[in-house]
Parts: sequence; C-alpha cells; structure tokens
Amino acid sequence: MMLRKIYTCLAILFLLLLQAQNVKNYDKVYSKILHETYHKNFDKAIIAGDSLYRSSVKPAFQVKSLMLLAQLYQRKGDVEKAVNYAERSEDIIEKYQIYDYSARVFGFLASQYRIISLYDKSKSYTEKALSAVKYIKDPAESNNVTGLMLQELAHYDIKTKQYKKAIFKLEKAQEKFNLLREKDFFTATNNQLMGVCYIGAGMYDKAITYYKEALVYANKNIPKSTLAGKVFQGLALAYVRNGELNEAKEYLDKAEDYVKDSKYLGLNQEIYSTSQEYYARRNDAQNFTLATEKKILYPN
Repeated sequence: MMLRKIYTCLAILFLLLLQAQNVKNYDKVYSKILHETYHKNFDKAIIAGDSLYRSSVKPAFQVKSLMLLAQLYQRKGDVEKAVNYAERSEDIIEKYQIYDYSARVFGFLASQYRIISLYDKSKSYTEKALSAVKYIKDPAESNNVTGLMLQELAHYDIKTKQYKKAIFKLEKAQEKFNLLREKDFFTATNNQLMGVCYIGAGMYDKAITYYKEALVYANKNIPKSTLAGKVFQGLALAYVRNGELNEAKEYLDKAEDYVKDSKYLGLNQEIYSTSQEYYARRNDAQNFTLATEKKILYPN
C-alpha cells in the first residue's frame, strides 16, 4: 500500500515536471534519483526511475531513463536486470537512430558482459561503442568513452594474458583521461589495471608503483569502494610475489576487512586466493586452511 502511494505521488510529480520534456528539468530529476534517492532507498529509486521512464515522451529520454534503471541494478549487483534494461534502451536507439547516446549504452553492455565472463560479446560491444564515439558531440564525453572502451579491450587482453597489449591500450586510455577536467577516478582505475598487468608480467616493483598511485585516490575519496578493495588485494599479491611478506600482510588485512561488507564475489575470491598464497609462503597451515574454507564457502 505504501509503495503504491509513493509510486502514484512520484508519477504525478514527474508528469508535471516533464510535460514540456525540458532537458534541464529532466537532468535534474535524473541526477537526484541516481545520486540521492539511490543512497537513501534503493526501492524508491527504482520506482522513481520507472516513473521517469513512463513519463518520458522523447525517445532520447526513454533511453536515458532505461539506462538509469540499468545503472541502479548494476550498483546493486543484479547484472541480469542491468543488461535487460540496457538492451531495451539499445532497441530504442536502433528504432529512432539516436546514435549520439549509443556509445554509452554499448559501453555499458560491454562492461556487464565482461563481468559475467561473456568476453566475445563484451568485445563486440566494445568495438561497437568505439565506432559510435564519432556521434558524441561533447569532446569530454568522447574522450571519456574512448578511454573506458580502451580499458575494456585491455580487460580482454588481460584475460588472455597478453599483458604488453593490455599495457599499450591502458597507456592510450590514460592519454584520453588526461584531457578530462575530472580525471582522478579514471586515472586511479587505469593505474589499478596497470598493476594487474605488471603482476601478470612478473614485474612486481612496477605493479606496486601503479597500485600505490591508485591508492592515493582510493584512500582519499572512496576508502570502502570496490576500487579500494582491488588495490589492497593487488598490493598484497604483488608484495607476496616480491617476497616482501610483512608489507603484504598490511594490505592483506585491509583487503580481508573489505570483504566483510562486500557483495562483489569475484573480488572476494581473489582476496581469498591471495590469502592462500600468503599463508603458503608463511608455512601457516591453519590460516591457509581457513582461507581455503572461505573460498569454498563463498564461491564465485
């Protein structure tokens, strides 16, 4: 009953607000749902996002509203629903030829398919996104999307252990991020991926350097984030493989602390694997067994 009342009130609000389909008004509501309502009440944000979509007459607003819902479900970790909403927006893009927004949609789908290990499909959407960048009118948005898609291609190279190729793409991505006014987060994620590459290539000192650069941003801005968790895990692993076990323990403890509140099972598994490697180096059979049990108990 309460949800119905909330839905009705929000629907009336958005219908009034969006009657003229004003871009400024639309963006204001969109931003409020994504950056405020979501953090207070996920269910209310979903209802609001659905109401925004139903209130949207212009196809471009329908696409953005569906992508808003896709992002909300992505944040919750529901990849299936995130992909479903993104694909619905793709259908509208194709029907009405809204190509200036297509790169963002294709890029989103590329990242979601990578998360669920459908790498060929992810690569296909990445290439579609890069082809669609030319339709983006805003230079900053164009650089942003291009950088992110180069990161996606680097993920594919990392998966196939082609680390030199991945590093080259990440360097090109950083060139695009350097052109952005707000580049810190993108640079931090790029440095984290560079760390992954250099661990894979067996160059642990270089990996540590890149991870520590990423850590400066993560500690300052988002200490409890997935990015921070990835950096802690990567630093711990790099130090383990570099034989610096005392330093490894510091970051392993931080990574294991991250797991307590994390719903990102893929990263949790990597942290447990790093724990196993660390305790094996320490000849600590008891803690090695505990790490193994956790890894089995919370499978990827």
